[in-house]
Amino acid sequence: MIIKFQLSTLAREINNNGQPLVSALGILARAYRYAQDTNVDLWEYATPISEFRYVGVTVNELRWLLFSGLAVHAKEVSDPTGQARGRMSPV
Repeated sequence: MIIKFQLSTLAREINNNGQPLVSALGILARAYRYAQDTNVDLWEYATPISEFRYVGVTVNELRWLLFSGLAVHAKEVSDPTGQARGRMSPV
């Protein structure tokens, strides 16, 4: 999920990397907005890495999003009751 924006770094990366990074930021922003609109935990709208890969985001772009604090990576742990999405644990 989006944590912070470092505008100068963000603008430079978007200009250098083009559309895949813009798409990734859009995915993260929508997930954040949906969680806010429905008043649920952000992890309920966690986005699988495969969705980013589908729009052309490279492994290094994913790393950049993580290391710059714009995204957080965690592993989903199954809910034994099956009634809710599993909790997330840091990777």
